[in-house]
Amino acid sequence: MFCCPCLVYFMSDTLLCSVWGNAAVYYAPNMSPNQKKHLRIGTQIGYAGQYIYATYLWAQKGVVLCFIERLLGLLPWPYIWIRVSWAILIVTFIAIELVYLTVCIPAYLYWQIEPAPDSCAREFYPIDNFLIMDCITDAMLLVLPFYWLFKVRQPLGQRLWILAPFSIGIFLIAVTSIRLWNYSGLLDPSFQVLLNPIEELFSAIVANVPTLWSLRRARQPAPPPIPMHPPPKRVPRALNSILITETTDVEHYVLEEPMQSTNTIEESLGDESDGHLVRSNQKEGHSMV
Repeated sequence: MFCCPCLVYFMSDTLLCSVWGNAAVYYAPNMSPNQKKHLRIGTQIGYAGQYIYATYLWAQKGVVLCFIERLLGLLPWPYIWIRVSWAILIVTFIAIELVYLTVCIPAYLYWQIEPAPDSCAREFYPIDNFLIMDCITDAMLLVLPFYWLFKVRQPLGQRLWILAPFSIGIFLIAVTSIRLWNYSGLLDPSFQVLLNPIEELFSAIVANVPTLWSLRRARQPAPPPIPMHPPPKRVPRALNSILITETTDVEHYVLEEPMQSTNTIEESLGDESDGHLVRSNQKEGHSMV
């Protein structure tokens, strides 16, 4: 959610700067007061857009690094490199913002129109610093998952699916290299209006598609694990067959059964009842046998 307002502002900033211009490129002494006013406003918007665009890109890099940490953070060596990558992201972001802050001191010299724009507004080194840091961090986020995902025991298709969004980082590095190659167009808003939306779009894809896909997959129940050894095949039983679930000592059971029945009869007949008649009849029956 934080990246959405940053993206909206920078897209509007790029359009306004391309229409109203930038003092470092479009200033002319014979401009009308209205044109100078628009030029000053466009330069101020572009000055703020530098900070916001760097914040947007580094926030997207942080989202990518969070996804890598969820993916590989439990492994010992990736855990260490992820912490190092967080430190590199923080240091490079602070370095970029400090360079932007110190390029013109005081800051109003950056959008000064009269008597003439200051020379600090035409400096290239802040943009060079930003592009170099952007390339370094993109390459870092590209190499980190590639090496470890090929070492993890996962199906090849699943690994390629995870690596596919990260491979867009190669395209982002190519876009940044084009900016460095066209050195004279770094301050030209008409040139930036072509490349900035491309970088914004692919940065959003790399940062958000893997995370959204992992959240979608988390809602689906995990498939049961495949057993290493399949269970033995069960032989089908006939419908009239008998399944013995418990075995006992039949001979011991038969011998003890008469004694248990006699004891049961004696316990059921109390001493105060006519049980002595039953017992006497039982003794006579045994003697006759």
